[in-house]
Amino acid sequence: MDPTWPERPATEPTTPNADAEGVSPQAEATPAAPPIPAPPAAASTPLSPGFAPGESHRDMPAGTDWQLAKPRRRPRLPLSIAIVTVMVVTFFAGVAVDRTATGAMTSPTTGVSSGAASEPAEFKTFWEAWDVLHEHYVDQSALDPSKLTYGAINGMVDAVGDTGHTRFLTPAEVAASHQNLSGSITGIGARMSQNGSDFVIQSVVPGSPAEKAGLRGGDTVLQVDGKAVDGQTLDQVVNSIRGDAGTTVKLQIGRTGQDPFDVSIVRAEVSVPAVSWAMVPGTTSAVIRIEEFSKGATDDLKKAVAAAKKAGAKDLVLDLRDNPGGFVDEAMGVASVFMKEGVVYQDRDASGKTTPHPVNTSDYTTDLPLAVLVNNGSASASEIVAGALQDSGRAKIYGATTFGTGTVLTEFDLSDGSALLVGTLEWLTPNGRQIWHEGITPDVQVSLPTASTILTPDQITSGGAGAVTKANDTQLDAAVKALGS
Repeated sequence: MDPTWPERPATEPTTPNADAEGVSPQAEATPAAPPIPAPPAAASTPLSPGFAPGESHRDMPAGTDWQLAKPRRRPRLPLSIAIVTVMVVTFFAGVAVDRTATGAMTSPTTGVSSGAASEPAEFKTFWEAWDVLHEHYVDQSALDPSKLTYGAINGMVDAVGDTGHTRFLTPAEVAASHQNLSGSITGIGARMSQNGSDFVIQSVVPGSPAEKAGLRGGDTVLQVDGKAVDGQTLDQVVNSIRGDAGTTVKLQIGRTGQDPFDVSIVRAEVSVPAVSWAMVPGTTSAVIRIEEFSKGATDDLKKAVAAAKKAGAKDLVLDLRDNPGGFVDEAMGVASVFMKEGVVYQDRDASGKTTPHPVNTSDYTTDLPLAVLVNNGSASASEIVAGALQDSGRAKIYGATTFGTGTVLTEFDLSDGSALLVGTLEWLTPNGRQIWHEGITPDVQVSLPTASTILTPDQITSGGAGAVTKANDTQLDAAVKALGS
């Protein structure tokens, strides 16, 4: 759906282009000669699919005044992840997302107060630029109202300076982000993150098309279907890799120590297991790996703990390596499985006010000795759990310093199904340590050799005795030996 385009203020006449047509991100036709854009007009239908029943929408009166009110906040805080399966981890945004519909917000902008006011004076320059384009640009057919509007919003958000965190999502990107934590996605089955200008495969889902094609963590995507990814956003790269099951995508991959190579992958529906576990051969240690904090992760963890204990486990290794995050209420539940009391994390708002979030006592399951594995791919909800278990003294942390995504993104839904993700809160460990830009530092730093493999429970089971040694998974080996000593 294209943005709604209310008339410009009568005091500033416009010169709309009668030939300006285009296709929105959802491929719907754009009406010819739309009125010049202003704040969104009334919307009477629910926003993008994927929201829970009862999701609100924004109702805005026509005209030039902006009717602004506080958004309604939903209690669930999913972390911002995109899974293209390629499941993509927008790491720079990998943070809790409170899916909030903009029932309309009170704007702090000069000239906008008490919920209603005319446009800020600074908008005059925007309209001047708009008019110049529509009066003088040589290719009038290229003036797609949706693209121009979304480009302007992106520029405004980028100007905030919270690169990779606070950002704008098109309706298609919103729908994709809501699918990411459903547990089943169509794509190739690889988690991606952005590191500077590089688009890095963080990890692949066991049994996925990406794994079968030989992709692995640390690979970089250089081209998609022959088109270089230079200058694109993570969401754009991910969306170009996504596609219908049975279709093929061709990637050019960069890998350390090798020349770039091409690989063709047939997309498929990929089931993303939240939790898996295995006994480490020759020990009484069970490894429980959480791939992501998707819906049901806490319940799946409880089942894994019970099964491990039944199999004779005397201690547990919780593997959070390359876990990009997920729903913060699942992070609360996972930490509470191991913590009988205390605080899981704190959040801090712009005024400096901190709010503690105590454990869910009903989720407490086990007091077995515990070690936790993390690395630079552990982000968001993973960092909440690792920080809680470390501060409480419940477990020692092994591996490498985590990514450091410690802001809460609140999702504000816009009237056409697009959304703004806005950094509204920062989270801290129970002891008040900052996670944002700092990460969680392990109690025992253990590097993973370049040629080694992060073992999954499935690989441990299939590899049998000596699997950990063969893979040279030094981090897992260190944790298991420490628990057994």
